[in-house]
Amino acid sequence: MQRDEILKRAAELTMGDRNRAYGSPWENLTNCAGLWQAYFEGKYGGKIVDPMQFTISAEDVAMLNLVQKIARTFNVKVSMDTYIDMAAYSAIAGEVAAEDAIE
Repeated sequence: MQRDEILKRAAELTMGDRNRAYGSPWENLTNCAGLWQAYFEGKYGGKIVDPMQFTISAEDVAMLNLVQKIARTFNVKVSMDTYIDMAAYSAIAGEVAAEDAIE
């Protein structure tokens, strides 16, 4: 699969079925960021996550999803879906970063 095909497929998925199923990436990732923040605050009682100094953003969630996909390549035979997902998460991270800059 060539890079243009990977990018095209990532665009088809993020702008088509997944976008219809899950809605706006910014809204979805912002919700996820809030849940992750609450999880870490609850689990560690502010010991490692001080909301006054550290807040998880929608962009952080997209980037950590990308890191998860990268980690997947370390130990297994990688399918093209992993590379498609990495392209998609990279694009989504850029989009939500731009939206956060506007907010």
